Parts: sequence; structure tokens; C-alpha cells
Amino acid sequence: MSAVQRSEVQSKFTTILPWIVWSAPVLFYFYQFAIRVSPSVLADHIMADLGLHATAMGALASWYYIGYTGMQIPVGLLIDRIGVRLPLTCAALMCVTGCYLFSISDSLAVMSAGRLMMGIGSALGFLSCVKTASLWFSPQRLGLIIGLTMMIGTMGGIFGGLPLSELVEHVGWRTSVQGLSIIGLVLAVYAFTVIRENDHSPYQVKVDHSGKHWLEPVKEALKDILTNKYSYIFGLYGGMMYVHLSGFADLWGPTFLSQTYGEDISYSAGAVSMIYFGVAIGAPLSALLADYLQSYRKVLCLGAMGAGVLFTVNLYMVHLPFDYLYPMYFCIGLFSGSQFLCFAAVCSGNDHHKTGAAAGIHNMMCMASGIIFQPLIGYLLDFNWNGKTVDNTPIYASSDYNLALIVIPASLAIAAVACFFMKETYKHKDAH
Repeated sequence: MSAVQRSEVQSKFTTILPWIVWSAPVLFYFYQFAIRVSPSVLADHIMADLGLHATAMGALASWYYIGYTGMQIPVGLLIDRIGVRLPLTCAALMCVTGCYLFSISDSLAVMSAGRLMMGIGSALGFLSCVKTASLWFSPQRLGLIIGLTMMIGTMGGIFGGLPLSELVEHVGWRTSVQGLSIIGLVLAVYAFTVIRENDHSPYQVKVDHSGKHWLEPVKEALKDILTNKYSYIFGLYGGMMYVHLSGFADLWGPTFLSQTYGEDISYSAGAVSMIYFGVAIGAPLSALLADYLQSYRKVLCLGAMGAGVLFTVNLYMVHLPFDYLYPMYFCIGLFSGSQFLCFAAVCSGNDHHKTGAAAGIHNMMCMASGIIFQPLIGYLLDFNWNGKTVDNTPIYASSDYNLALIVIPASLAIAAVACFFMKETYKHKDAH
């Protein structure tokens, strides 16, 4: 091979290398999304096997969010400090262990521990994508890359709906979850193989902390982020925008539709998964719209208002035929995709060496909604329940869901209001 040919090969490899490195965390993000939403199609089976009511089922599912939320700041600091490769490999193995424990136990405590381990491992998912994108792609492409990350990652939410439901019907829920363990093991090997460490990346920023203990810059970064009031405004927006995903799409949506429309749980899960299909399309479109409008805040506000209006119409104003729910939920997801611009907005407002911590803190505030609202919706279902059961499974009436799900339009309204207090952090392409 001539020198010119070697140069061409090297140039092509340099061009695709960022995409190869990025593929590992984004595939893991796809995987952890499937794990996250899996209770939406497993709930009836688990409630029947263990004799659980809605409050207990909501609490069991929420252990994922407890682990996920609690690890956001440590994980953000960790990947800022040592990179993505080793932490992501260990995270995949943590999910493997959690899925396996969850699948083999009849003990609520052990299953909760397994769900907790899934959440701890999954905490690396989105943050590793954001960190990798900030190191391997230009700042001007960050919003688009994060949008593409969401598009691919949320396909895991679709996989965790109808396809997983069909698998459960054929092989049972325990075998299906064990299958998720095997997929996680493959991803752990892949991540360890393809991810390059930070020193190879073109946008690695060397920060001089001469004479300082390594904790000093960490403390400084946390102080800068946590004393900024806009961190909390973005966090409030993200948390409220995530309620209908964690509380509805990830858990109670399929059972709500199954009860309200009398449809099989698989078809109900298929309809609800259209929310994530909409998010997958809406995330990159929102990034493009933000570039067109040169504003993150305008797009965030549009997303909150659009999702809020459609959810209110769906839940309380119009009883749509079941087939109409597919485009309705797709549109809700399309508007919901805008919320992930918050990560681009947060990263744009912080230095490169703080992006992991900043994204971690923001993600922690967002995901905390799952800890609160999954059990809360379950509690509200039990609060209005008449005690009816079939095959050891509680049966909740449409009126029970009408009460419990009112938290969704309320949270979206709060998100829309928060937009008016945000700081615009969109950076023009000629800004330095």
C-alpha cells in the first residue's frame, strides 16, 4: 500500500472513529431504556405472581430510579475523572446481575435489589453518551448528536413495549428478563473493546490544576453548578417533563389502556410505545428547530405546551377510538423530544471539564420524578380502588386512572411555566 493510500485509509478511519466510539454508549443507552420500561409489560404478570397491589408495584419499579438518580453525580464525576470505557463496561455487568436477580426471585426484597442494580448500572447510559459526544464531536454538533442519541436510545423504549410483550407471552416474563441479561453481557464486551480513552479525542480539554488535590477541581465544578439557579430551573423542567414518561410510558400506560379499552396488554403496550417512537424522532428534530430559531428555550416551551395539551385532551376531554391513540401518542412523544435539549443547554453553559458533572446533576433532577411519581400514581390508584381482583390481580376502573393520572397534565403545565424563567444558553456558530 502506497503512502497516499495509507493516508486515505487513515483519514477515513479518523472520520469514522468518533462514530465507532459513540456507538458503544449509545447501544448501551438503547439497552438500559428497554430495561427501564420493561415493567410496563411485566406489571400484570408480576402483580399476579407476587400478589401485589398498585402501590407496591409502583414502589418495586421505582427502585430503578432510586439507583439511577442516586448515581448521577458520582457517575458524572467519575467519567470526567477517568473516562467512559471502564465505568461503562462495569455498568453493563451491573445491569446483567440486576436482571438475573430480578428474574429468578419470588422475594420482593431481592427483586427490588435487582431493580436497584439495574438503575445503578443504567446511570452510565445517557451520561456516557453526552460525555463521549462532547469529547469526539464539535460543540456546534453537540445538540444534533444528543438528538441522535435520543433517537437511537429511545428505540429501546419501543423494544421494551410490544416486542418484549410478545416475547413474554411466548416464553414467560422470567425467561425474557434473563434474555436481557445475555444482551447486557454482549454489550459489556463490546464497550470494553471499542471505546478509546479521553486522551485520543480531538476535543479533550487539558485543565491545569497544578498543586491541587484532585478533589479540589471536583468541588469547584460542583459549587459552580449547584450555586447556579438556572441549574434548578432546567432541572425542574426536565423532572416535570419526565413524569409522563416514567409514570405513564414506563409503567402504568399499558394497563390503563387495557382497562379503559379492553384491549390485550400487547396492543396497549404497542400504542404506548408510540410515545417513545415520537421522542426518537422529536429529539433530533428539536435540535434542528433550535438551530433554526437559535434558541433552546423557545423549543423547550413549545414541547411542554404541546405535550400538555394533547395529554389533557386524551385523558379528560375526548375518548378517542383505540386506533387513533397511535398518532396521538406519537405526537405527544414528538413534543416530548424537546426536553432533551436541556442537556445541550446545560452543557453549553458549562466548560468541557464540567460537562459530565453538569449533565449528571441535571439528569438526577429529571429522573427523580420516577422515584416520586411511579409510587404516587400507584397510591392514587389504590386510594380510589373498590377492591376488585381477578386471578389475584387488582382491577382498577377508568375513574381510578382518571384520578391517578391527573398528575401528568399538572406536571407538564409546571414545565411550561418554568420555561419563562430559563436562561438562554444557545451559542451561535461564530461564538467562541
